[in-house]
Amino acid sequence: MYDKTADQLTKCPYYLRSQKLSITCEGIVNGAKNAIKFKTEEEKKEFQKNNCFKYHNNCNLKKVLEKKYEED
Repeated sequence: MYDKTADQLTKCPYYLRSQKLSITCEGIVNGAKNAIKFKTEEEKKEFQKNNCFKYHNNCNLKKVLEKKYEED
């Protein structure tokens, strides 16, 4: 299910979409996508609050993608 609220609140440039128990982001490999899956909606919401909804965050995937673009 599409999460319109998450799309509106997200600041991370690598975020693509959110579903009930997952977040999909740009992939590490060109043309791919990465999905982060959670056991509960609460875990997902907490992750989003601490990562997706902040431009400056500590998400490990964001760190890897930033390095990918630094090397290009």
